Amino acid sequence: MAYVGLTNVTIAQGGAADFLYATYAALTSASWVTLGSGTGAAGGYSSSGSLITSAATFNSNNAWARMREPGGVGAREYILQRSTAATTAVIKYSRADGFTGGSPAAAVSPTSTDTRLIVGGGTDASPTGVTICGATGYVQAIASNTATNGTYGFWTFQYAAGTGTFGGILLTEGISPGSTPASVADPSWRLAVASSTWWSNAAPGVSWWQGYNLAGETYITAGNLGFPGSSANTMTTTLTTMSPSANVPFGVDPYDAKVSFFPFYIGKAGTYPKGFSSGISFGLTSQNNLDVFNIATSEPRIAVNSVNNGSLPMPLIVVPWVPNIIPVI
Repeated sequence: MAYVGLTNVTIAQGGAADFLYATYAALTSASWVTLGSGTGAAGGYSSSGSLITSAATFNSNNAWARMREPGGVGAREYILQRSTAATTAVIKYSRADGFTGGSPAAAVSPTSTDTRLIVGGGTDASPTGVTICGATGYVQAIASNTATNGTYGFWTFQYAAGTGTFGGILLTEGISPGSTPASVADPSWRLAVASSTWWSNAAPGVSWWQGYNLAGETYITAGNLGFPGSSANTMTTTLTTMSPSANVPFGVDPYDAKVSFFPFYIGKAGTYPKGFSSGISFGLTSQNNLDVFNIATSEPRIAVNSVNNGSLPMPLIVVPWVPNIIPVI
């Protein structure tokens, strides 16, 4: 696995433009392709390439970019679009059909027959923006240039300067191989929340396709990141009795004195489980936001929640990070 990205970005364009451009740049570094773009109110439009060259070019009402992960036609696509206020955005997802429909223009993004709104409201053809992040501080955007279970993951988050208080997080990643059937056409999941307590699963929260391209397919929203002993996301009585508070000492691994990380369960009450996370994970030590782990290796991690103090229901949470980079605070 190799992680690349645009890191330590100082917000200078109001928030959403910085957040979206950092994501765009990270995906570009991971060999994603831009298939169209518009500079919004500024008036520029390309049906096949990129007019987005900086956060400033994203900082125009309804500026957008169409991105496709490596793999060609049929690979996952996203529309990244700044909305009509400084911290608002629209993000649309297409699993396979691609954003080839509608009447795209400088301030109008294309549509797809399998679109799902990951950030925003309204419809595919007429979306409305919602807050994606805070207006000041820093943005970090990380992308994997190798696929997990056929999915190229990415992780973007924003936080306030000086405090490390989070204002928004966006991610997609593959479901861990072996934890979901090999025949599943979309073994991936997404999370998008603008909140200092983003782990609270505010809508749309965790989301994924259930049975994509099969009879009865449905897109699940407001799902959960579950872990053993989580009071809000308890899976069964058996797993509850195996909770860290009851049976696992909080702290580092007693054998090598290192922090260990464990995958999250991706699911929702009343819904068939999706599987386990492959990038975001949890640990059992108390840390600070933005602490980094294994920084000189090919699998570094950074803390995006550190409220764990030896009690449940919330553990230390980490996501992939770029090797040998120190985050600014």
